[in-house]
Amino acid sequence: MRYGLNGDENGSRRWAPSDEQIVELFFVITTYRMHGMMLRELHLEFDDDATARMEEVPGPAVNMQDVPGAVER
Repeated sequence: MRYGLNGDENGSRRWAPSDEQIVELFFVITTYRMHGMMLRELHLEFDDDATARMEEVPGPAVNMQDVPGAVER
């Protein structure tokens, strides 16, 4: 594979990826993302103790008269 440098009329050089390089980059990025999504889904599906490690923590006691804009029901 050859990385092309294209020169313009001023003599400055700029990197220009070929179509093949663009497709390869897209493939690598999407494969990496797909791998991460699959690992997350498998972890959520097969990790049975995920909810066992979580517990609800009660919030602080709040007096509704102290909260501005609160409507009593």
